[in-house]
Amino acid sequence: MTKTESPPRPIDEQLPRIRETLERADGLLVCLDFDGTLAPIVEDPDAAVPTERSRNAVATLAKTPSVTTAVVSGRALT
Repeated sequence: MTKTESPPRPIDEQLPRIRETLERADGLLVCLDFDGTLAPIVEDPDAAVPTERSRNAVATLAKTPSVTTAVVSGRALT
């Protein structure tokens, strides 16, 4: 870490500011990584499956009118 960088602050400290910002926002874009976030990293990428908790969370976000949800990945599209 260089002198101009600082370590990230715990999210707990940021929650009031985040909540305030979200309450003023017209909408929210939530981008979620697939491997290692929604699904555990596995040896065979084709065998990766999102956890039930992840699926439920994404479904809840997707049903929220002011939220746009995207799943991102570094995988090839083919």
